[in-house]
Amino acid sequence: MKCEICQSQSFKYSCPRGNIEYCSLDCYRS
Repeated sequence: MKCEICQSQSFKYSCPRGNIEYCSLDCYRS
């Protein structure tokens, strides 16, 4: 599975509020 924000890396984290998978805090903030 890829990061849902940048689509370039595998996700490492998952946001419980938005149910979004993301690879880094930079992606999470954007």
